[in-house]
Amino acid sequence: MKWIRISLPEPVPSKALIKLEVTGKKICLGHYAGKWMAIADRCTHNGASLSQGRLTAFGEVVCPLHGYRFRLMDGRCSEACEDAEVFPIKEENGEIFIAV
Repeated sequence: MKWIRISLPEPVPSKALIKLEVTGKKICLGHYAGKWMAIADRCTHNGASLSQGRLTAFGEVVCPLHGYRFRLMDGRCSEACEDAEVFPIKEENGEIFIAV
């Protein structure tokens, strides 16, 4: 596992989902409960980009295609499909790092 510093657009809108590509992996980054969290930017049901969906007040990323929900904190899908991969995030000295 390698930690990589990421840059975010300024300013980041509230409840924003940001699409990143880090070392060839497409990642959906979101801010929930005061923390940055990241899951794979691919719905395991039909492959849609989760970063094109929306983040609920309960910390779920809603797929824009069929409405499947994935918990941002652990990638768990609320439907009968595979969970999304989770990427650890850490913040140090005002910078954000993701492990891939």
